[in-house]
Amino acid sequence: MISYRTPFIGEPMWGNDHNSTLLYIESRVVNHGGVLDNRQLRIDGSRHPTFMGLLNQATNGGDYPTRLQAGSMEYDHDDLDCILDLWAAGLVTVEGPDRVWWDVEPGQRGPINSGTHWPKAQRVQCGLTDKGWERAAALRRVRGDLLIADSKRLVPA
Repeated sequence: MISYRTPFIGEPMWGNDHNSTLLYIESRVVNHGGVLDNRQLRIDGSRHPTFMGLLNQATNGGDYPTRLQAGSMEYDHDDLDCILDLWAAGLVTVEGPDRVWWDVEPGQRGPINSGTHWPKAQRVQCGLTDKGWERAAALRRVRGDLLIADSKRLVPA
């Protein structure tokens, strides 16, 4: 078993950022073969300096904590950590060049690599498991229903 962060943030605690990251991955799988556009991710440059160097215009996720259930926040947790939580829960697959490992923090490892030996053209590629597709579909349904309900309240009958 891969040990990255003990413990991973489990599904019952996930809030908007985990759900949005899953739906972002779904969109990238459908429209871009699962290759992530790292400029669209919250990446904490102090925790992932090599990744930040490869990404040019990545958003410094260290300025934005991960939103969890009941309004709580997880600091020192960015979209890369959300991806690892999704991976640990069996919702996504994560691939990098040569299937190498990603050192996130000293002594901790995850399923992808941000090593300086990566050419800038190399990117992280994600996929969805059957469980991930089911969860993404359910989230899209809930979000769609909420948007329809909100729009009906805004439009006079």
